Amino acid sequence: MKNPQIPKIPQKTFNQLVAFLLNCEPDSELVPLVGYTWDETLWSQYKLVIYPSKFFTDRYYGLPRSMPSLPLKMLGNMPILFGEPDVVKINDTLVVYADVIASSYFLLSRYEELVVQDNRDEHGRFQGKRSVTDGVMHRPMVDEYGKLLRGWLRECGVEVPEPPEKIKKIYLTHDIDVPYIYRSFRQLGGTFLKRRNEFLPALKGFLGKLENDPFYTYPFILEQNEALKSACNDSGIPIETIFFLKAGEYPKERYDQPYYNLRSKDMQRIIALIKQSGAKIGLHTSYTAGDMALLSVYENEILQKAVDSSTSLTDHEEVTYNRYHYLRNKNAEDMQCLPLAGITDDFTVGYADMAGFRLGTSRPVNWINLKTKTFGDSLTLHPLTMMDCTLSAERYMNLSYEWAFNYATELIDQVKKHNGELVLLWHNSIFAEDTAFDHRKFYVELLEYIKENQ
Repeated sequence: MKNPQIPKIPQKTFNQLVAFLLNCEPDSELVPLVGYTWDETLWSQYKLVIYPSKFFTDRYYGLPRSMPSLPLKMLGNMPILFGEPDVVKINDTLVVYADVIASSYFLLSRYEELVVQDNRDEHGRFQGKRSVTDGVMHRPMVDEYGKLLRGWLRECGVEVPEPPEKIKKIYLTHDIDVPYIYRSFRQLGGTFLKRRNEFLPALKGFLGKLENDPFYTYPFILEQNEALKSACNDSGIPIETIFFLKAGEYPKERYDQPYYNLRSKDMQRIIALIKQSGAKIGLHTSYTAGDMALLSVYENEILQKAVDSSTSLTDHEEVTYNRYHYLRNKNAEDMQCLPLAGITDDFTVGYADMAGFRLGTSRPVNWINLKTKTFGDSLTLHPLTMMDCTLSAERYMNLSYEWAFNYATELIDQVKKHNGELVLLWHNSIFAEDTAFDHRKFYVELLEYIKENQ
């Protein structure tokens, strides 16, 4: 076999992977110090060489044989997906046989979901509990690989700065699947037919004020989020609140229901409240668009017009944020349709059934094209750290209040440790639920933990 310097991976992609691991820019003087080659005659050119596995070769890439062998091998306490857990010094070069390049690419690109097609739930979503990283989902493994890589370079006498142990940014996000429960004829009729014991309060809600609807929890959300923002002002942690609104109507798809008219009086009031608070509005791409990705273009046009109609021309703001309904971005390659809709940032990528680090990182990363093995430059993925129902729902993690809080704070601590972004998802409707798991109390206590441990 001929020994290429970069085995079947574009040079630019390799540079970007190394830069991501080192937490620097691709044109940094640190990047050329790292090599990726089988050819021993080239090793002396580098301070550090990552010995390539067969992952990127034509006989492996894209095929089932390219999947990591289980159980994963361990380099100290660090799981590695490819290569061997050996590090040796050869003359002045440190040679690492653990292929952290392929391992990082595998996680950041959602490569596993390309090769493994039978690990899907009833919604067609890839399941965390059946991923090769099940059991280590609470660890941002790519961020940990980066820490190892920086340490190895320091062993070679290279000065490599370590990022501060501080949350870099916080996104408090809220999916508006059901903006209100009693405000439409359809909701009123559904209550009469299915839950007649609720019909009287439903009728009062229909005839009364929007603010009296149980799902009108927006003031509570904004108050809590603003309190966290004020508490984090001195530490300089930027915080954004985002509400994701649905725009598509597909009568044959029950999982896209209930529909709500963005141009209705009630929705225009909600949109105005969000805008006046300084929060952002994002597109909650439909369940149906999980099968037909180009629908995102049509849906964002509808949302943009509704947002514009609630504000003056001078207040115009493009809708550039997205999250798929049900987290139903079934295939990584579908992400390439989002920029066509004007979307620059996506907040979908997290498992519905398991909170943690689906991409192996707590940091934003550009979408990777699995066919060309290249980073896109028009779409940034913001990994979802945790979702409300993932923690509490019986069909998902089904954690008790105490266990959920301990797990959630562990994830927050990991984000802080690696200078990552914290992305939380709590639905407006869940704050109105009367269940043993009190999400209203949980959210308040979780934000309080962030205030005390920022």
